[in-house]
Amino acid sequence: MDSNLIFFSLIAIASLAIFFFIGPMRASEKQRNRANRIDWTSNKYWFAKYLWVIILIALLTASLFRIFL
Repeated sequence: MDSNLIFFSLIAIASLAIFFFIGPMRASEKQRNRANRIDWTSNKYWFAKYLWVIILIALLTASLFRIFL
């Protein structure tokens, strides 16, 4: 076994443990129900949706080039 395999396997196991044990924790009632929440339905954040679409298309295109070239 290579030391890189052991190292990255430990990182993967630690990441999964953090995700499954800490991930389900929920914010407190005070944090969830507050008066000054961001209104994501307003047109102020319209570019965020398109930014994610552009990033996804770029990643898919790069992965296809990597596979076929």
